[in-house]
Amino acid sequence: MSNRPRSPNGIKRSRRIDGVLSCLQGSFAGSDPRWLPSVRRAVRCHRLRGLAAQQTASIARHVTPRMPEGHKTHFLAREHTRQFSGQPIKVSSPQGRFRGDARKVSGKVFSHSEAVGKHLFYHFDGGRLIHVHLGRYGKFRQHAVPPPAAVGQVRMRWQGADTALDLTGPTTCRVIDADTRAEVIEKLGPDPLAGGSPAKVWNRVRKSNKPIGALLLDQAVVAGVGNIFRAELLFALRWDPRTPGDQLDRPAFDRMWKALGKMMRTGLRYGKIITVSSKEAGVPLASLEGRDRFRVYGKSNCPVCGHPIETIEVASRKLYWCPSCQS
Repeated sequence: MSNRPRSPNGIKRSRRIDGVLSCLQGSFAGSDPRWLPSVRRAVRCHRLRGLAAQQTASIARHVTPRMPEGHKTHFLAREHTRQFSGQPIKVSSPQGRFRGDARKVSGKVFSHSEAVGKHLFYHFDGGRLIHVHLGRYGKFRQHAVPPPAAVGQVRMRWQGADTALDLTGPTTCRVIDADTRAEVIEKLGPDPLAGGSPAKVWNRVRKSNKPIGALLLDQAVVAGVGNIFRAELLFALRWDPRTPGDQLDRPAFDRMWKALGKMMRTGLRYGKIITVSSKEAGVPLASLEGRDRFRVYGKSNCPVCGHPIETIEVASRKLYWCPSCQS
């Protein structure tokens, strides 16, 4: 076997495959783990042959990973605080990558979880924190105690008195101190679900000639907004996503901030993004799943005018919009 170092593109491709494999292994492990060895063999075989970009995309489409947005991190923080607060937590790393940090907090009493934008901070007695950013592939899975044998690439396992959690595929999972937490938060814009100041967001928006569709995804401008909230918010306002921030006036911005806060609070309430009304849906909002929860994201036709929904790239991400209603 060659000892030549891999090229940067080769390294990136390998990391991408690892992410897809982790997501695949975790996504269906709870239903039938018997398929896992076959997937591992197939993906490893493709890697040795040099997996092409379109093949990776083909695998990824089966699991359609999306980065959790701010409502989900706040929902998880609330749930994990409710489940584990005041308990000593056994922390381990079946995968091994988090093992050293796990030892720093294992056995300590957990205080509370905190969400800021798409970041989660887990506070333990003694001033240590676990910092988690789920990224596109990160996911928590819950088990009763004692938990089953770990399946897939479990970066971190928590075990409390009667509940256990497995974390797979996060972008970030590390133990930090209060100073490092402050440094992370300092780089983020205000979070609508954490009492963030709209004046600070407005101050950045009004001075920028970037499209509003790009500014909404910039976590240094406003924390917690992702691709779905962006598309649904701009459609609700009937705004062209290409409108420069410095062309908005304060009343328009205030309408945007109010609409965004309402959408994110609804997402927090139900644990999933829902932008349609119960009247539009014709069923209780809690029962909605998939893209039935949205007005334009992933849809074919505009629910207002019937015009075909189109996509444009804004800030290197595909954005769904109605050119008829939003121009």
